[in-house]
Amino acid sequence: GNVTCPGETVLITGAAGVCGSMVGQMAKILGCRVVGTTGSDAKVRHLKEDLGFDEAINYKTYGTVASMQGALKAAAPEGFDFYFDNTAGHVTTAAWPLLKDGARVAISGGITHYYAVPQWWHHGVWYKELPLEPDGSTPLGPTPMGKGPFSTVSRGRRITVEGLQWAYSERVRPFEEEFYRRVPEWISEGKLKVDETILEGFERLPEAFVGLFTGRNTGKMVVKLDWSSSSAPKSEL
Repeated sequence: GNVTCPGETVLITGAAGVCGSMVGQMAKILGCRVVGTTGSDAKVRHLKEDLGFDEAINYKTYGTVASMQGALKAAAPEGFDFYFDNTAGHVTTAAWPLLKDGARVAISGGITHYYAVPQWWHHGVWYKELPLEPDGSTPLGPTPMGKGPFSTVSRGRRITVEGLQWAYSERVRPFEEEFYRRVPEWISEGKLKVDETILEGFERLPEAFVGLFTGRNTGKMVVKLDWSSSSAPKSEL
C-alpha cells in the first residue's frame, strides 16, 4: 500500500525481531532509509551488515529519553516519516518529537510492558504504573492524563497513528495478493532474509517464551520438537 514511499526515513523498534527485521528489509527494498533500534551491539552489527539497515542503535546504551533522542537525531537529523513501534518504552518517548509533519505511526507491539502489573487500558494502549519523566510521560511513552509524546499530536502536526491487531486484517486484505506474490520472490532472490532462533526440545518452551521478553531471539523464536523422543508429548493430531 502507501505506508512508505521511496526516499522516506523509517524508524523501527525491536528491529532484530521477526516483525522489525521483516519490515525494515521491505522498507529498504522499497527505497526507504531505515533506522532500527535493538538491544545489543551484536544485533546492531547484524542489522547493518546482514540486513542492510542504514543505521542501528543499541537502546540499552542510551537509557534516558534525552540520550536516546540524541542518538535518534544523529541517525536521522531531518526526522522520521514512518515509525513502526514494537516496543513502546523510552524509545517511543524520545522518537515522538522527531516525527515529521504528516508522519505515520504503526503500533505493532509494546513488549516493554507486556508482563508488567498493574496495567490500565486507555484509547487502545496498555499502560503500567511507573515513575513519571520530567515531561509527565512514563518510560513507556504517554500517560492516560494526556501528557507525554502523544499529546504533541494536537500541537499542529498531522500524525496518523494506528494500532495493528487481528481486526486490522480487513484493512490489509486488498494487499494480500501483492504480498504473497512479492515476498516469496524477495526471499528466493536473497533480498529478504528470514532470521530464526531455534531451541531444541519441548522442555525449552519456557526458556523460549521468557526469551521473547529478554532479547534472547534474533528473528523468529522457534522451539524444535523431536517427536521420536520420549520427552516430547504425544498427540493424536
